[in-house]
Formats: sequence, C-alpha cells, structure tokens
Amino acid sequence: MTEPVFCVKDLSISFKLNGKWCQATQNVNFDLMENETLCIVGESGCGKSITAMSCLGLLPKKKNIHIEGQVLYKGVNLLDLTEKELNDYRGDDLSMIFQEPMTSLNPVLTVGEQITESLLVHKSMTKAQARETGIELLNKVKIPEAEKRFSQYPHQFSGGMRQRVMIAIALACKPTVLFADEPTTALDVTIQAQVLHLLKELRRETKMSMVMITHDMGVVASVADKVLVMYGGQVIENSSCKDLFEAPNHPYTKALLNAIPRPDRHIDHLTSIPGQVPTLAGMPSGCRFSTRCELVSDQCAMTPDVNTVAGQQSHHYRCWNV
Repeated sequence: MTEPVFCVKDLSISFKLNGKWCQATQNVNFDLMENETLCIVGESGCGKSITAMSCLGLLPKKKNIHIEGQVLYKGVNLLDLTEKELNDYRGDDLSMIFQEPMTSLNPVLTVGEQITESLLVHKSMTKAQARETGIELLNKVKIPEAEKRFSQYPHQFSGGMRQRVMIAIALACKPTVLFADEPTTALDVTIQAQVLHLLKELRRETKMSMVMITHDMGVVASVADKVLVMYGGQVIENSSCKDLFEAPNHPYTKALLNAIPRPDRHIDHLTSIPGQVPTLAGMPSGCRFSTRCELVSDQCAMTPDVNTVAGQQSHHYRCWNV
C-alpha cells in the first residue's frame, strides 16, 4: 500500500480563554501507513492527547473551540462530518484506548456489555453472537476465566486487567486505525511489558495501524516505526524511530533522551529538563522551547523553520541552532 491510510494536514486547535484565542496545537502533520505504528511523544501539556481527540471528533463542538486543517481517513475529511456520520467510523474503522481505564469504563455496566456494544451497533450481531465474540476477545487479551469475567464489573478487575478490557473494547470491530493514549500509564513494569507485547502481537495479526501517545521514550523504542516529538503544540522533530534514537537533532529531543536512566553508563545524578511546559496563555513567541533551552540565542525570538536532515528526507526538525 503506497497511500497513507490516515493523514493529518495542518491541524491547528484553538481555545478561547478569557476572550482571547490561544493555540493548543499548530500545523500538526503526519501520515500513517498500513500496519505502521506512529508514536507521539512529549511531556504532559504538549498537545498529544488533544491531537488524537480532535482526529476522532471527540472535542465538543462549542464556540470557544476552533479547529482548522484536515484529518483524512482513506480520503474522507473527518472534520467535515456530522456527529452521526462520525459514529459510522468511530468504534468500527477507527478506535481508541483511553488513558485511564477506571474513568473510561462505565462502573454500572458489566465489561461484557461494554465490549459487545460496538459489535451490536456496527456488526449487526445478535446478543448471542456478540457474547461469543466478546469472550473470544477477553481470551485474546489474556484475561483468565474469560466467560466468568465477562459478567463482572470494572471494579472487580485490577488496573492491568482493566487496561486489557479497554484494549478488547477498542479491538472488538477490528479497527483499521487504533489510537492508544498512554495505555501503560500507572501500570507496573511487568504489566506494562505485557500490554505492549499484546498490542504488537494484535497489530501483527490484524495489520492495523496504530498511533500511540506517550511520554516514555522506552515505550517509543519498543513499539514505534515513526516518531513525532511535540512541544508547545508544535511538532518539533519527526523521523523514523531508528534515526531519532541514533541522531536526535532538536535540543528538546536530546533532553528527553538524556533524562532516561541507562544501565550502561555511570551517572552521579539524574538529568532533568529545567522549567515547565508553557501554558496556552503564556506561550512564548518564536521558538516555544526557548525558555528552557541551553542553546537559546537572539534568533530564537523568531519562529524557526522546518529543516530536513541531510541525507534523511523523512527526518525534520524545528531549530535555529542545530
């Protein structure tokens, strides 16, 4: 397949705060091919989740929210669709694993009811067929005693098991594109490894494409084909996973990688990035990382151009001083 299955072009999202429009994301672009995993990485508040939610039309349609650009799924601009038209895609062709399963799962419905909902709506199954498929899904995500668990409620599951239920719900209709918003947050290392292995295994079986949102560069290294590094609502570096780890260009990307504890080198203290991600109302002009960057210069008062790494046509970054 030579054409991307999912394509985001110049996606900009603005919120009206105290009578002033503030940009949450600015001109976000990416393509997603079949059976490919794209990781969007950055600190909390960099615009990762808001990008994913806007792609699936999950932001409320209000006068204080303005979205520009295109979100194309097989050539259809999802931003032009009505809520009813979007519902034909969501949960079927396009699906999402949300960040916190305990707040995403309905506490008064059994996990079985929540898994089978999309099957009844999109696949026109009978309740018996949906139940059988739901139990198969619980088995596929490695939940023991699936038939018994099917009739239980979310509070009867551990954190790792609830995350597996969320994966089962997202995969019920065999989506073409799956968005996973920090699916391993708050899980211990062992369960995190199991969830990541499960997602890679299911992607290989179904050939679905995946957009994974994370702040963990270790997760990126283990699952990504391509990486988007976001800061202050902008894509400040994007490349293949291999190129990003071997030769990062943007100071922010380098800082994220340097902050990872590594067993192969001796350090006296853990490295951190000074300062905080700017708020929407306090976004600096020019380079948005300039207030925290060690390489800052007078030129950083202007917005940096998007540069291409020599010899790597798919590796881009925004910086004046590299």
